[in-house]
Amino acid sequence: MNFQKSRSGFTLIELLVVIAIIALLVGILLPALQTARRAAQNAVSLVNLKSCGGSILIYASDFRDQAMNPFNPTFGAVGGSTTLWYDIRVPSLPGSVWRFDDANYQTEMFAFHWTSLMMNYISPNDLRSAVQFNPADTTVIQRFRNDYQAQQALGDYIWDGSYVYSPTFWFHPDRYTPATRGSPTAPNQLGGIRSVKYNLLSQVRYPTAKAMTWERFDTKDKKRPGAMLPPQWNNPNASPNVGFAEGSVSQVKISDLVTLANSSDPLISNVYRPTNPVWNLPTTLLGNYSMAQDGFENGQGGTTAYPAFFWGTRDGIKGKDISTR
Repeated sequence: MNFQKSRSGFTLIELLVVIAIIALLVGILLPALQTARRAAQNAVSLVNLKSCGGSILIYASDFRDQAMNPFNPTFGAVGGSTTLWYDIRVPSLPGSVWRFDDANYQTEMFAFHWTSLMMNYISPNDLRSAVQFNPADTTVIQRFRNDYQAQQALGDYIWDGSYVYSPTFWFHPDRYTPATRGSPTAPNQLGGIRSVKYNLLSQVRYPTAKAMTWERFDTKDKKRPGAMLPPQWNNPNASPNVGFAEGSVSQVKISDLVTLANSSDPLISNVYRPTNPVWNLPTTLLGNYSMAQDGFENGQGGTTAYPAFFWGTRDGIKGKDISTR
């Protein structure tokens, strides 16, 4: 008897049909998965931002209402001290300092590095805590992994995180009174008007409208026009998550602030227009902190510099960043 062998497998056409169906399903599901992933990352970032802001409130409760400020106005002013007003003493190494002495921007880069110091205060044994990073802010996370993952004594280092702390909380509010603020100066000059000061949270006049911390990039779902990078927090297309002085966190549309800052009514524009015309920290300065390749919009490298919302609030700690909620 003759037996015919049974045929198994797919023909080329059948295989192509299966591949086409799979590709179609991936095309349908992938955007939904990406949206869900971004939503989950945003939820985590909101929780992290609230926790970071809450740590400042805890700090204030432990230090008689003082806003977090590691810069001592008396350093270097008397007695020939080698520790200067723009230095931060290293908690784990007595006699050593981290120096934020950038010309024209003394101490201001601490705005990006504050969470690593706060980790030392809140929980010295948990310096790798993910709370200091927005999970979608991959550049800063990878840098931390590359530079510090192998380090055992992290208490000797200071590093940048995803959440910015407003310099207005450690500078004298009079520094932010003029339309264009001056460069920081030593506390023993100009009566301290342009220099660091131990501000109190009770000096905040608008707790629900005063931005204290915020995401450095809006990583939710928007890209800059003509670029794959997310918009910086003060880009008119951005809606970053912001932490306020009384502890709440919410999303802020920068386009709304642009409208207020450009109002024809000076009683409105003078409140919301920052004392920094634009946020334009030089790329060379960012490079000193390994941040030059992070994609900041500072007016260099083909980017546009936008108003320094939250960073240079008119009247400083006493000013208002958004319409009262």
